[in-house]
Amino acid sequence: MKAFTLIELMISAFILLLIIGGIFSIMNIANLDWYSEVGLLNLHQQARQAMHGMVRELRQSKSQNITIASDGREIQFLVPNNITTTPITYYQPIKYYVNANNQAIREHPLGTAAVLANNIKNINFCFWDGSGCCDILSEDCSWINVVQIDLEAEKNVRQKVLNFDVTEKVKVRNE
Repeated sequence: MKAFTLIELMISAFILLLIIGGIFSIMNIANLDWYSEVGLLNLHQQARQAMHGMVRELRQSKSQNITIASDGREIQFLVPNNITTTPITYYQPIKYYVNANNQAIREHPLGTAAVLANNIKNINFCFWDGSGCCDILSEDCSWINVVQIDLEAEKNVRQKVLNFDVTEKVKVRNE
């Protein structure tokens, strides 16, 4: 009766170990890619949803009713209560900003905060004059009826930093 030698068994075990190690490393890379893509999709959805809400409400305001902080990181504006009546009446102010926990916040009424999105690194508001942002500290921006919103989202997923930036230009009411 013929049997395998110890060297043949060790070589077979080593080859099997290499095959199993290769399979596990491929699975690990695929797992990392899967979580990265799911994290990026989640980041996109949150940023787009927050942007959609801000744009929808901001379109209802007039440029005279918009106040942007000097650093551009906060906006406050009024939207009409009922546009069918004359004169038009306005709601309490609506405010958008990013808090210290990297959350996009909507305050309405003021003092009542609702989280729009998480993982928001920065948000910037400015009046867009057609060629760039109007400098509210040195220029009169009251005639501009377009507001630009820049939103930066960032998330860490398994030691990988995911980024997503979105910019919208919103034409507000001019009546």
